[in-house]
Amino acid sequence: MARRLRKDVLEVDLVVSMSLRQAIGRARQVIGEYGVVLKSDDSGDDSGAQVIGIIGSGVANLNPAVVTVKILASEWGSRLVIRGAAKEGLIKQRAGAKAAKRVAAAIAPEVADPQAV
Repeated sequence: MARRLRKDVLEVDLVVSMSLRQAIGRARQVIGEYGVVLKSDDSGDDSGAQVIGIIGSGVANLNPAVVTVKILASEWGSRLVIRGAAKEGLIKQRAGAKAAKRVAAAIAPEVADPQAV
């Protein structure tokens, strides 16, 4: 049944003035506050890292959304690609988009309107 439902997906691209380690820690912290961190892949070098978690989103935060934060080193600090994905039922809740925007706003509050890719 779930495979027949459409998926709502949004990617947000951010550049923050944090080191790679700080950005990884902040991504873990934010996803942990909103939900559960499932996987935190940190290679330990400048090749980047990935943090994956599930958070509540949509109406009353009852729709689970998978959030993936890819963190890469940048000349200005760190580049984050935040992807939110959730299944949509008959009523469109835009849960994936809301999850990605909420995590992006929590990681970098100085960015009022992160640019969607």
